[in-house]
Amino acid sequence: MFDAKSYRASLKGGPGPMGLPREESETDVKVLELKKQQYDYIAAQINREDELVNKRLTWTLTTNGLLFTALGFYAGKSTPMEELVDFFHYFIPLTGIVISIAGFLSVFAAYMQIDYLTKEWEMLKDDRWIRPFGDKVHAYYLGGILAVSPPFMFVIVWGYLLQKWNTFPWF
Repeated sequence: MFDAKSYRASLKGGPGPMGLPREESETDVKVLELKKQQYDYIAAQINREDELVNKRLTWTLTTNGLLFTALGFYAGKSTPMEELVDFFHYFIPLTGIVISIAGFLSVFAAYMQIDYLTKEWEMLKDDRWIRPFGDKVHAYYLGGILAVSPPFMFVIVWGYLLQKWNTFPWF
């Protein structure tokens, strides 16, 4: 909970008239409380979006891992139902592409929301509290590359496997 008394010392502005300590009005304290509430809300939303990135990326990686396992399982099997094997050799990569694109777009959407929230925080024009998003260049943009790249790379791998299906040794 926000304690206005603990933040009164952080109010900007020099001493009052004739060097006497400046008295904060109730309006100053209410404005400060409102800004703190806005900051807390923005920080909570950024944290929420960051958790969504983690969950979405986890589901994308897990599902792709299961699809690669299924493809490997079918690769080593010989079956009299050749149509079934052909179906899975197309279906598994197509499913991987769709899941990877969805994962990429969902992670990208979360980063778009974090960017929006970052701009909202910057509009507060108050640096009493730490940035809830880290350094704008290093932590935010460069850190986001790791979250966006695995789904993108899976799209490329699944597309390559789908295109080169004739070169697989099990066909």
